[in-house]
Amino acid sequence: MLQKNILILGGSRFIGYSILLELLKEEYDITIFNRQITIPPAPFPKQTKFFKGNRNDPDDLKNLFKQTFDVVIDLSGFKSDHVKPIIKENSSRIGQYIFISSIEVYKKPLSNPITEQSPRIFVESTYGGDKSLIEEILLNSKKELPVTIFRPQGVFGPYDPCLSGLLFYRITKNLPIIVGKNANVQTNHLYISDLIQAIKLSIGNSKTFGKIYNISGDDKINLFQFINLCGEICSTKPKIKQ
Repeated sequence: MLQKNILILGGSRFIGYSILLELLKEEYDITIFNRQITIPPAPFPKQTKFFKGNRNDPDDLKNLFKQTFDVVIDLSGFKSDHVKPIIKENSSRIGQYIFISSIEVYKKPLSNPITEQSPRIFVESTYGGDKSLIEEILLNSKKELPVTIFRPQGVFGPYDPCLSGLLFYRITKNLPIIVGKNANVQTNHLYISDLIQAIKLSIGNSKTFGKIYNISGDDKINLFQFINLCGEICSTKPKIKQ
């Protein structure tokens, strides 16, 4: 099998950094494209390639896509304008576009169960609405460019600066954890390794082209249970305040 040339848009934070580490184990040729402002959670492996640039700058994108990529994994696309220029000008230089979206694209109150066909929002300048608008751009280009879209829910794991990272910090520092009125709502948290495995299985896989996948863990857990589980891991009883 030929070595794949993969571009990661983003890559310095929790999910992107974790994807980078796992794909390098597969001996893929990985290039990270970002502004090189964010400090990664740990040193980058020495075999990582870098292209410093801003996806809002047309010249940076033009220089980036002087080369071709078998796969683009987009973690930093948050607005339509982040993706339109890439699709319009550089589709011919991309073998497959994997976009990491979010379950925030769905209208609230959420349907039960949530499926990939559940109603979405398309409101600009909202996180979910902008992600949904990007999905439309990509899906409308699928005849020219193979596209795979993932909508993960509640991703957590090593290097997580958000939910689990914040909880571990507050628990170990003996600080109170303030929860809101929806703390009893059950959700399916997704361990980062499972998301990465799904991405790996989609790379170069024609069965995933033009497809959207909701992706979450199997276990249902509410916020109270999640906090207490983090406390068990730390061997410390969390201070929960409502």
